[in-house]
Amino acid sequence: MYIQSDVRKGNAENVLTKEIVAQHRYLIFPLHSETNPSARYNHWTLLVVDMKSNEWKYYNSSTPRTAATSDVYINDANDMKTYVEETALVMGLSRIPIGQPLKVELSPQQKAGSTDCGVIVLYIIREYFLQMPLEVKEAEEGVAEMRKDIVVHLLNYKIK
Repeated sequence: MYIQSDVRKGNAENVLTKEIVAQHRYLIFPLHSETNPSARYNHWTLLVVDMKSNEWKYYNSSTPRTAATSDVYINDANDMKTYVEETALVMGLSRIPIGQPLKVELSPQQKAGSTDCGVIVLYIIREYFLQMPLEVKEAEEGVAEMRKDIVVHLLNYKIK
């Protein structure tokens, strides 16, 4: 399921089944913002639903560097949150927190001008799957390791 700009696309019923929601603690939504008119470039962020703590968590590796700058990507996370909440209500998925605020989490930050946002999103997802706390200060080394792992997997992948 994905959204692009203001147009919602995808089939939520294939992703948000009662079985999936019942069996998992987290729902993880990598968000690719490519047509945000306020954004300077394409960007990956992450929205996580934690059904145990009843929280919506948002990670952005390119948070505004000054107080005068707003996060232009958070609108996509709020759109996805609203879409998932609406779908959960229709489908009777009571474990999904409805009406809870979006919590902006500390995230590893990419260097200015870098394109590491996708790698950082993968790093955060891996930490969730490994049930490891997200150590923002240690993430630079972890992100470099993640980038290396991706290259190794791509080079060693056997096409059948």
